[in-house]
Amino acid sequence: MITSPPLLVPIGQLGKTHGVKGEIRFRPYRPFFVDLLKHDQVNTVGTKHLTLIDFRQTASFMLLLFAGIDTPEKAQFHVNQEIWFPLSEVENITPSPINLPEQWIGWVVMANNTILGKVIDVLQTKANDILTIKNEQDEEWLVPVIPEYILAIDQKTQSLSIKKPILV
Repeated sequence: MITSPPLLVPIGQLGKTHGVKGEIRFRPYRPFFVDLLKHDQVNTVGTKHLTLIDFRQTASFMLLLFAGIDTPEKAQFHVNQEIWFPLSEVENITPSPINLPEQWIGWVVMANNTILGKVIDVLQTKANDILTIKNEQDEEWLVPVIPEYILAIDQKTQSLSIKKPILV
């Protein structure tokens, strides 16, 4: 029996390198995502699998250290990459009730009972997440994940009802 790979969602982004040991700054997209980090755990960073050997919180950011990355030059390769986790693990630590926009990737999006397209990406900003929606004609919309725009979420049909945004 062939099993499909788990749906992965980004939990945060690596920033610039720190110090001479190969540590990398980390900014989780949500504060509770740091609960996923464990020593000697294999993580998906960009397209690579790296083992987290140490992490610590400083006054203003987290620092991560991965196996095999012991210099700033090696760490530099991973700057600005995201750390990904299986959706099932993220849902286990997510406070309820909360909808993770990352789980909506691939969902159908409707506005005024008309299909606009599908969610293809979620952009994280300091203010709020933004859905990228694209249709078969390559028209693209950016929709903020705020109650004013996200009108209904249907888990059963995996669809969203939104207020139609301006075409980008």
